[in-house]
Amino acid sequence: MYAGSLEKDRDNKILYDLEVRATEVAYLLYVLASVTFPDSKGNRVIVPLLQLLDPFDEVSRYSWGTAVVAHLNAQLAKASQERTSQMNGNLALLQVWIYEHFPSLIKNDEDV
Repeated sequence: MYAGSLEKDRDNKILYDLEVRATEVAYLLYVLASVTFPDSKGNRVIVPLLQLLDPFDEVSRYSWGTAVVAHLNAQLAKASQERTSQMNGNLALLQVWIYEHFPSLIKNDEDV
């Protein structure tokens, strides 16, 4: 449904509202699945992420920070299991949070 949207935009062809909306939703779904809430499923999207986008106009009102922290907390709980050797989730966000809340962990390095 949204394939070719970029080419149509470059060629100044008409993009219908449905095509624009489908492209927006597809991109946001990609960001949610691969950046904000990554997990071990690879390129598959879990159904709850699809439910988050309906109605699409309400997405900007969600508390995304709380959702990310809850997701990271769940991933930390899974990673703490005895036979687990890896952790999923956006670990860069976790590192930033740690440095914000525990500044004593930062070495006296000008590059940090």
